[in-house]
Amino acid sequence: MEAAGLPLAGLTAYQALRRAGTGAGDTVLVHGASGGVGHLAVQVARALGATRVIGTAGPANHDFVRSLGAEPVAHGDGLADRLRTLAPDGVDVALDLFGGAALDVSAVLLSRPARLVSVADPEHVTRLGGSYLFVEPSTADLGLLAALVDAGRLTVHIERVLPLAQAADAHRLVEAGHVRGKVVLAVWSAAGTAADRPA
Repeated sequence: MEAAGLPLAGLTAYQALRRAGTGAGDTVLVHGASGGVGHLAVQVARALGATRVIGTAGPANHDFVRSLGAEPVAHGDGLADRLRTLAPDGVDVALDLFGGAALDVSAVLLSRPARLVSVADPEHVTRLGGSYLFVEPSTADLGLLAALVDAGRLTVHIERVLPLAQAADAHRLVEAGHVRGKVVLAVWSAAGTAADRPA
């Protein structure tokens, strides 16, 4: 099941962090660090050499975010002040997964707006001087992610596995914004057992 949860979310995280030029010594801010893309982005940022990763998440997910190697901070009202307390010198890279106010907060903390990348709000991030990323298929990038998994440096957290017939329920779970890691849909055989091909 972990393999089914890796490609799209993993590619999104990796390509966004690469677009921002993430590397050795960077402090990286990941909005939504406990979610499907976010929890992988925290780990990939570390693998790319980031010295410090700060991740926004609800308080119930702070221990999970810590377990990934990031410093958690509560999202919502007052986020900018909390981030300034954690990172008084700002951050080097910011990855936005939501758009809106998270982008404005990120822009204030960055010394170079070009290192702000959003996968959610193309017009807003462009106005702020950052860039929008639409993930692209890449066997080379997937190979790199697979190597990180094999080396024990990247783990896909599966929150729920649902049958394909419950795809609408899975979508509602994800839209509610409280999923930790990934929700995976499984194709079920006629006998009622999980097939080898998760969808």
